[in-house]
Amino acid sequence: MGKSKAQEVACSAPLLDNMNTIAESIKIERLKENPIKNEIFYIKDCESTLEIKQFGKKPECRILNLTKDYCINIRTGEVKEKRKRENRSQNYESIRRTMNNLRDLINCNVTDNNKCLWITLTYDQDNGIVRDTKKVYKDHKNFWERCCTYFKNHNITIPKYINVLEPQRSGAWHMHLIWIFDQIAPFIPNEEMANLWGHGFTKTQKLNDSDNIANYVCAYLCDYVYTDKNSNKKMIIKNARLYLYPNGVRYYRHSRNLKTPVKTTINSKKEYEDLTKDLLKTYESNVNIYILNELVQSVHKEQFKKNK
Repeated sequence: MGKSKAQEVACSAPLLDNMNTIAESIKIERLKENPIKNEIFYIKDCESTLEIKQFGKKPECRILNLTKDYCINIRTGEVKEKRKRENRSQNYESIRRTMNNLRDLINCNVTDNNKCLWITLTYDQDNGIVRDTKKVYKDHKNFWERCCTYFKNHNITIPKYINVLEPQRSGAWHMHLIWIFDQIAPFIPNEEMANLWGHGFTKTQKLNDSDNIANYVCAYLCDYVYTDKNSNKKMIIKNARLYLYPNGVRYYRHSRNLKTPVKTTINSKKEYEDLTKDLLKTYESNVNIYILNELVQSVHKEQFKKNK
């Protein structure tokens, strides 16, 4: 069997100076209309949101090994070296999957912002910079035990939680928590929260109804925001913070009893129309992925906001 054009590109890769040369062989064409004619729809139900994808070719395998050193993401057309990376910003496929999983987890469980609290925990650097993530998670475990005692003493139902680490340029860590209650979130004075934490500054706030907390958290973790000196406007560099995440760090944890996405497949346009007719579409994209001018995949993606 002859090699595909994608494999031909990869086989020559060791002779190339860098991955940018390979990238020149890959083209992502963005389209105004859906190019896919089949009626197979891949559904991901996240309680508050619905994601629907179609593929021009059946997505049997996401990653295709091209050589011992290179592989390609069939869905995105991205060719990557398989050697280990020094940090997460160089391992885009890994961080993309993790971010998507975090976004799905939040969308599945944060269905009413009035029932949630958003909490930030930091360390007082006067006592030294805390770089050890094992210590950070141990401190959170002890903090959570104190919080559970507080909840019981104040007749508050113990909430579910999502705990996300945020690295700082100094090497220190912050934690961001989403507490998810079964009822309207109680008022907990920030002074009380600081006493429960005991390691530094805390901030406790409710979520606004307009907040898209899943997108906010993921953007907060990935993007670098700064003020341009010339225009005095806020500027955003997408994914600029990813290099701060070292390999091997599990940067979010959560309660055991959280919901996860339900994935299904439907096989007719009528089922698709019945499913989405009362939903608000919030996003749509259509792309063709080419390698050496050979079409390797087409992807149609839609996101909908479900009625509460």
